[in-house]
Amino acid sequence: MLSFNRMERRSLATATGLVLLGTAVRLGFGPTTADTAWRPPGEGDTPIETISTSRLLGAVDSGIASEDRARTPLDEGERIDPNFADEVDLRRLPGIGPSKAAAMVRYRREHGPFRTLEELERVPGIGPTTVSRLAPMLTLTSRPSEVRASDTRIRLDRATREELRRLPGIGPELADRILEFRTRENGIGTIDDLLAVPGIGPATVEKIRNRVRIR
Repeated sequence: MLSFNRMERRSLATATGLVLLGTAVRLGFGPTTADTAWRPPGEGDTPIETISTSRLLGAVDSGIASEDRARTPLDEGERIDPNFADEVDLRRLPGIGPSKAAAMVRYRREHGPFRTLEELERVPGIGPTTVSRLAPMLTLTSRPSEVRASDTRIRLDRATREELRRLPGIGPELADRILEFRTRENGIGTIDDLLAVPGIGPATVEKIRNRVRIR
């Protein structure tokens, strides 16, 4: 009989919930536009913000893809760079759940790139034992200045059509759709938001994941 720890049970429950929600919406049993419209009390019948069904489905697919990615073990010889990895990729490290991954990204944003692996010990919830255990699975940019100098990834939040076309699997039509989506949604919050763009699926997102960034 399989045994799961608390973090694995939570991830499994989240993924299961996302699948059920997506299935319900696609079968017509999920929330309608009216159900997902929000308005302040006493403001009449005009919603101020409406979450479309397509956007909801995109969010569901995005969540499922992220959970699948987070549960994907590292390949033999594969290493994670904590100066570049997002929360999803950091969760692929054994023992690093959502809260620790978020703490690592937050520390990096507030204090700059990690200069040594030992500096990871300053992240709340991560001590010497964890760093020592993860060391064989980590790689670190040798000098902090290289983080900015070598980061040539395309910024999805302000990329031009020509920049988007340089991405693998993104031709002129998909580039235009990404720009339309970015304008309609007032920006792109995460790389997995691209799953809501018609014609872009999980395979395409994974293909370009290491070539793009948000900011």
